[in-house]
Parts: sequence; C-alpha cells; structure tokens
Amino acid sequence: MQDLLERIDIPTIQRHFMSKEALSALRTYEGSEMSSHHNIISLITKQFSISEMLRQESIRTMLLQRLRRNEAVELVRNLFSGSGDANPYERLLRTRFVKNGRKECVLFEFFNAVPPKDVHATDRVAADLASPGIKMHDYQRTAISEVSRYIVEGNRRCLLHMPTGSGKTWTAMRIISSKFLENEPTIILWLAYSEELCEQAVDAFKTVWNKMGDREIPILRFYKHYTPDILESTSRGRDAIIIAGIDKLNSSEKSSGRLLTTLADRVSLVVMDEAHQAVAPVYRSLLEQILDKRPDSVEFIGLSATPGRSAYGLVDPEELPRFFGRNKVTIDVGGESNPIKRLIREGYQARPKVRIIPVDGRLTEDEIGRIEQHSDIPKNMLEKIGRDVIRMIKVIGQVEDLIETGHKRILMFAPSVNNSRDASLILSARGHRSFHVDASTLPDDRRDSIKMYKGDSDESIVMCNYGVLTTGFDAPSTSAAVIARPTRSSVLYSQMVGRAMRGPLVGGNRRCEICVVADFYIPGWESVVDSFMEWEDLW
Repeated sequence: MQDLLERIDIPTIQRHFMSKEALSALRTYEGSEMSSHHNIISLITKQFSISEMLRQESIRTMLLQRLRRNEAVELVRNLFSGSGDANPYERLLRTRFVKNGRKECVLFEFFNAVPPKDVHATDRVAADLASPGIKMHDYQRTAISEVSRYIVEGNRRCLLHMPTGSGKTWTAMRIISSKFLENEPTIILWLAYSEELCEQAVDAFKTVWNKMGDREIPILRFYKHYTPDILESTSRGRDAIIIAGIDKLNSSEKSSGRLLTTLADRVSLVVMDEAHQAVAPVYRSLLEQILDKRPDSVEFIGLSATPGRSAYGLVDPEELPRFFGRNKVTIDVGGESNPIKRLIREGYQARPKVRIIPVDGRLTEDEIGRIEQHSDIPKNMLEKIGRDVIRMIKVIGQVEDLIETGHKRILMFAPSVNNSRDASLILSARGHRSFHVDASTLPDDRRDSIKMYKGDSDESIVMCNYGVLTTGFDAPSTSAAVIARPTRSSVLYSQMVGRAMRGPLVGGNRRCEICVVADFYIPGWESVVDSFMEWEDLW
C-alpha cells in the first residue's frame, strides 16, 4: 500500500487526506523534511487504516485508478474467477463492492487489509453482559451473603473467617458499601490496631465506594497523628466512616470520658480487623462500651484468618466464640475438606512447600520451663536466641539457598530487632540486596525500603524485619518466607506464612516456600493448611 500511495500527487492528497492549510502548517512546524512527499505518505498510512481507505468510495476509486495495468488485471481475475478484461480499470470502477460481501473480501485480501468487524442488527443479541467495576470472587460473594443472613436474622454479631490473602478487607468493604447504600445517612466505625491496617482500610474503601457509591462519604482517619473532631464530624445526621486505631480510640476515651458512649448512639455498624483480639481485656472493654448501649441496633462484624486465641491452656479457648455468639462465616470449601485447599487448587493462594530447619536454641531447662508459663516466647529469650551465631549462619544459608533457586522476593521474620538488622547487614556484605525494618525505623526509610521491595526489579531482594510485617503488609510477589522467629502462637505463625501465600489469580505465585527454623524444645508449626482449621470445633 505504501508503494501505491506514493503514486498519489499532492493535489490528490489535499483532496482526500489533508488540506492545503494542513500541509502548510506542517511545513511551518516540522520543516521541509517532514513535509516531503514520502513523509506525508508515511503519515497518512499511520493515520488512516487500509480498511478505512478501501471502505470510502472516493478514496477506493482513486486507489484503483493508480494500480499498474498488471495489478488491475490480477485484481479483476481474482474478483471474477479468472476472466480477463480489455479494460480492467473500467471493470473495476463499475464493480459494486458490498460491505462484507465476497468481492469486498477479495479486495481487502488483494491489498493485505484486515476487514473491519461490523456490527449488524443480526449480530446483536438479546442477552448482554454488564461488567462490575470490582469483580468479587464467588467465595467472597457467598461470604457476603452469609454475613448478611446472620444480620437479617437478628444475630448482631458475626465473625468473618477468611485466610490471609483471600480478600477479607475487600469483602468487608463490599458489606460496608451496601450498608451505606441501604441507609442514608449512617455512620460506620472500622477498628484496627496498626497504622498499616488502617491505611489499607482507607484505600480499600475508597476503591470499592468509587465503583459502588451514590454520594460522597467522609473518611475520618483517627490513628497515628490524625486527630479529627469525631464528635463534631458525626453530628447532625451526617454520613461517615471512621477508620480508627484501637489504642488511640482507647486513650482518647480516657481523656474525654464521653467519646465511646457518644459514638455508641451514632454508629450503625462496627467492623474490627484482626478480631481474634476482641476479647483481650482492653479491647473488650472498648467494644462493650459501644456495642452494649444499643444491642438491638448496632451490628458488629469481626475479621480474622485465625479465629482463636493462643494457646497451651493459658486462656479460655471458648471466650472468643462466645463473644461472637458462635456466629462464624467462612468461605465455601467447594467440595474440599479445608477452604485453604480450595483456594490453592483454584489459584487464589500459592501451594506452600514447608522446609523445617532444625537448630539448637541453646536454652536452659529453667528457660524452657519459663516458656511454658507464657502464651508465647518471652522477648528476652527471643533476643538470646537471636544472638546465637551458629543459628544465624544457618538462617543466612537458607536465605541464600532461596535466592539461588530463583526466589525474587523473600521475607525474613527475625527473633529480635538486632538479629534482623545483623542478618540484613550480612546479606548485603555477601552481595545481596537486603533491607531491615522494625518499629523504630524512620517512616520515610521504611516506606522507601518497602517501595523498592514491592517494585518490579528483577533482582532478588530480602526484607528482614522484626514485629512489623505480619499484618497490613501486602506484597504479592513474595514467594518465600523464612520464619526465624520461634512462636507457640498459631495466630502469629499463620500471619507470617500468609505474607508469602498470594496466588496467581491475585497477583502472586503458583508456589511458595516456607522455611521454618525449628528450635529444639520449642513447639513449631508445619502445616499451613491445618493451622487455618485449628479452632473449628470451638465454633
């Protein structure tokens, strides 16, 4: 087609493609080189498709007239099954090319053009599809329906039990959005215990409401350094969603003495993230001040991947189920014995390969005895374990093995701040890209490290941390986790493992590796699948 168009003179170009004024402007802006005949033809071929030219009768006629005789004869033969013609040009100009007809198809094929796909009345169907702004997975839709059923039936409390990485926050925000749509105005309180979880909730609500909403909803941040006037902002029948840090809400109540009781009169729904902590004394007291004032009006939904409390006879395992009235919704197992197995099979979660790394924790009998008196390993013993040089060398060796086998994003959960920092330094000294974060890391440094870890660089990056990336941290590309922090808590274990278990359908990996450093005399956890079902018989 380029060769054919080169045969068109400038006056014809002006008549069919580009005005004289446009050509003049082109010469002014681009200079004589750009406005040369060859470059103008190149511009036309970029701007107009061959199909578009052949469909316009005036342009098609002009192109047919510029065919060489042998080309015109060949096209006539193709159109009329091999018959010749003394005057092929006249025959071509008399030919009627019906849209989508056989002759037009031959014409398009001759010019190596792709026929445009036209929509005719006969192509239109009575049944069409309306696509959602945010697509919910079927197990999420089922969970939403089950939670709504509990609420409608008058059970004001319900715990939504979904694995880490399966979209608990998104599912809850869909429920919240429906609440806003059905009630105008209304006030909803979202509770979480960390800044990361609060920010995650803000972002999720913005995204979901942007697709579902019918009006503006104020988002009141009440965590970290954010301190809006909640009572003023929720007065006089206004809409609002309050994203609150539990500790900040509790300390503000101690100062004002009326924050919780006033909110209790105004909120219609309370949602608590990581709700297995709901029965901890401080959190329970806060919740009861809000929920018990209007028990028949305020709804309460808890979210958790681990609906139980740790462990080993130190707490009453029935306490959490009783608090939620034993109303628990989990995802549909889809014929599997365990929801995790279904999510792995369908690609929502990665298939984990667990590797146990046995080490000698070098604890005395007295220290081991003291561990039995606590729900988890005391901090001073974790620090001692972290100072074990032989243990650290083994852990570093496992991290390097993961790098060598192709893992690009690796999370290491260290037993102490110093151990995490030291491991990161050693890995860097050995030529690996490594970062360290803990609760005292400067916010800007922490954001920069996490941003680089989440980036699309093809190099292997190791993120060492202590106590900060178990919740509220979402990096789907993470394909390996090194659990170098011993724990007796299946809750904590599940949270750490869950950081690496995003499946391919949610931007993660088909498989992941979990390296568990198993200190002698300290019980460890091996089965990711089984840990999800640990408390099932309590509910």
